[in-house]
Amino acid sequence: MEPYKQPGSLTHELFREVVEAAPNAIVMADRDGLIVLVNAQAEKLFGYSRNELVGNSVDILVPERLRRAHPEYRRMFYGDLSSRPMGTGRDLFALRKDGTEVPVEIGLNPVTTTEGIFVLAAIVDITERRRLEERFRHVVEAAPNAMVMVDQEGKIVLVNAQTEHLFGYSREQLFGKSIETLVPERFRTGHRVSRSAYLHDLKPRPMGMGRDLYGRRQDGSEFPVEIGLNPVRTSNEDFVLAAIVDITERKRAEQELIRRTEELARSNQYLEQFAYVASHDLQEPLRAVAGPLQLLQRRYQGQLDARADEFIMHAVDGATRMQKLIDDLLSYSRVGRPGAVQQLTKCAAALDQALKSLSVVLQESGAQITRCELPSVMASIVDVNQEQVGILVSHYC
Repeated sequence: MEPYKQPGSLTHELFREVVEAAPNAIVMADRDGLIVLVNAQAEKLFGYSRNELVGNSVDILVPERLRRAHPEYRRMFYGDLSSRPMGTGRDLFALRKDGTEVPVEIGLNPVTTTEGIFVLAAIVDITERRRLEERFRHVVEAAPNAMVMVDQEGKIVLVNAQTEHLFGYSREQLFGKSIETLVPERFRTGHRVSRSAYLHDLKPRPMGMGRDLYGRRQDGSEFPVEIGLNPVRTSNEDFVLAAIVDITERKRAEQELIRRTEELARSNQYLEQFAYVASHDLQEPLRAVAGPLQLLQRRYQGQLDARADEFIMHAVDGATRMQKLIDDLLSYSRVGRPGAVQQLTKCAAALDQALKSLSVVLQESGAQITRCELPSVMASIVDVNQEQVGILVSHYC
């Protein structure tokens, strides 16, 4: 078998067929920047026929504002011949025949032949991609929370207005900076480790579950945050989009709730102690009143006139009810403590007791009480009695 021989002419049929079949626009130029070969996709992209392009300078496909620098870039490529993307880190644009510009990506490849060294440029119209990127930017910009997107090295590539407002930086100050700029210094080392781990398990999730997270403003102040992480995958690279929420007000509300709960617990404890002591202190003077009244009733009932018996009966009944109220106060002071008794309680009996306790007040107010059949419930009898009294007082007294 004879060794392969490189074709000596650029018009070689196989080479042309490969270029023509390429899915992207292909433009081949010599060292002087003169176009020697294009394919159908190049005609379609730029609006020129190949006859109009071949023999012309490749600069006719470069926007006028960029043409002055283009020969220097071409010279630099010939000084370091290798396959690589053109204009890394820069936005590239091509010029159509009708004068419109189109954003492009360009891959450069040196082609060495017996006729010299040429540059084969593969050109991709990225208009649709740019449109999607622009739409994505608008969505991020309109988000109600701070949004920060970083690349795999942790460099910030996109922020929105809420980020500027929250952290106090302008977006120009943040672009290209490490995301650790927004992290308090004491957490930065751990954050780098966590960021590296996340890149090996890219999926939407909250950041720092079970830990308190803090952001750092430009002025050095810190604030509590919640962060949601979302991977953004592109054809070239994976990014991480972080949604950041300032939870300062929520934390303040939580602390206030804890403080008030503790105050309420202390207040309830003091109230229980007061009720317990007060009820004990009332027991003795009540016995001093109730004992003689009951003795007077037993000894002189029927020996005095009917009015006297009625007065004594009312006094004894009042003392008995007072004793019951004090007993209830003692029981109520224990409600909420371990061991508070829950039992089947008849609401009708509780209502009878409440009506009896408030009989004088209800009579003076002229209240008319209408009642229906009431159920029995599992509850503390003291609670039910207090509820009944409370309802009657609020509606009729």
